[in-house]
Amino acid sequence: METALENPNRPKAVGYCRVSSKKQAEDGGSLEAQRNAIIREAVLGGFDLLDVYVDGGISGGKGEKSRPGLSAALDAIRTGTASALIVKHADRLARDSDLAGHFRVTVREAGGNLVVIDEAKDDPIRRAVDKMLAELERIRGSQRMKTWNAERKVKGLTAGPAPYGFEKGPDGRLRPVKSEAPTVARILALRRSGASLRSIADALNAGRVPTRSGRPWNPQQVLLIVRRESKGGAL
Repeated sequence: METALENPNRPKAVGYCRVSSKKQAEDGGSLEAQRNAIIREAVLGGFDLLDVYVDGGISGGKGEKSRPGLSAALDAIRTGTASALIVKHADRLARDSDLAGHFRVTVREAGGNLVVIDEAKDDPIRRAVDKMLAELERIRGSQRMKTWNAERKVKGLTAGPAPYGFEKGPDGRLRPVKSEAPTVARILALRRSGASLRSIADALNAGRVPTRSGRPWNPQQVLLIVRRESKGGAL
């Protein structure tokens, strides 16, 4: 549960997340996305977010008694603990429109306000914040990938597909492919003699030397082999 710092001048809110399948509940991806959206909405809406209640692996066709998370969220509205219930989408309340309508009425009659994020107006502030958060997540993802790649390099493991001339062994480390070694040697010899990347690719194609993909050789493929060998075979 994420709890915001409380301010007596701000309205209180609770959030509600739901996924239907047990696999979704175990993976947590959808629940996490819903939870993050609720937290963001609470911040933008000026709410103190007290709790985010969850029903994992429960059908949206079931009523309140079969959903402890929803029941707790509605009780928070009924008791006046919170004045708003925030959900990502109406179908998180219920797949059936009549049942979803029932829950809407329940919240309203209890004096609360139902905030459905996907139905909220797309105002400039929300667009700006969403754009900023998306960029931050892109940067975080890039940083995680760089760290992962660096860790694999330290261990002597390749971060992607094995380059031409090599294959991944059982331990994840690269080892030479004997059948491709002559082609690698030929490419390096031609390059040392002053041949261009294009002419090397053309020569390989003329000699019907196969690539792994079955497509013709091109200068970029040749360059990758030359660069790798110029670094002493570093990953």
